[in-house]
Amino acid sequence: MIVAAHIAAGWALLQLAPVRQAIGASIPLFVDLIEPAPVPPPPAPVPPPPAPAPRKETPKKPAPVVAAPPPPEPAPAPFEVEAPPPEPPAPAEATEPVVAAPAAEPAPPPPPAPPKTVLASEVQYQKAPAIVYPLTSRRLREEGMVTLRVLIDPQGRPARIEIHKSSGFQRLDDAAVSAMRSARFKPYMEDGQPLAVWVQTPIRFALEN
Repeated sequence: MIVAAHIAAGWALLQLAPVRQAIGASIPLFVDLIEPAPVPPPPAPVPPPPAPAPRKETPKKPAPVVAAPPPPEPAPAPFEVEAPPPEPPAPAEATEPVVAAPAAEPAPPPPPAPPKTVLASEVQYQKAPAIVYPLTSRRLREEGMVTLRVLIDPQGRPARIEIHKSSGFQRLDDAAVSAMRSARFKPYMEDGQPLAVWVQTPIRFALEN
C-alpha cells in the first residue's frame, strides 16, 4: 500500500508541466524498492453448516370420495280428474201457497187453588137441613151420629157430600146425606170474595124416651 501511495503521488507530480521539465533537467532518479509486508495467510475456510436432515414426508391420505346423491326423481304429474258435466236443472215444481199458521190460542188461566177446609163454626146455615128419621130405624131403635164432609160452593150450595164418619146404620147415613142436600149456607167470604170451602158437620139421630 505504501508503494502504491508513492506511485500515485509521483504520477500526480508528473502531470504538472514544470515538474516534468524539472525532472528532465534534474539528476538521475534513484528509487528504493521496499519489500512489501508479507501478506497474512487467508483465514481457514469456515466449514459449511451441516445440511438439515431430510424430513420424512408423511404420505397424505387421499380425501374420501363422497358419492354425490342421486338426482331427485321427477315428481309424478298430478292426476287430474275431469269433473262430469253439470246435470241439467230439475224442472221447477209448482210451489204451493204458504198458508199462515193459525195464531196460537191464549193459554188458559191457571186452575184455581183447591178449596180449603174450614171449621163448622166458620159457616152459617141460610136453610138448615130437613132431617127425616127413617120409620124403620125408629121401630128398630137405631140411633147414632153421622159426620158429613160437605163442599160448599161460592153460592152456598152443597156441591158435594161425603160420609166422613158413619153412624153404624146405613139407613141413618142415607137419611143424613138426603137432609144435607136440601140445606143452604151463607157464601164463605175471604177478602170480599166468595170462596168454595170444605166443612165437616155432624147430624145426630136420637129417639125420645
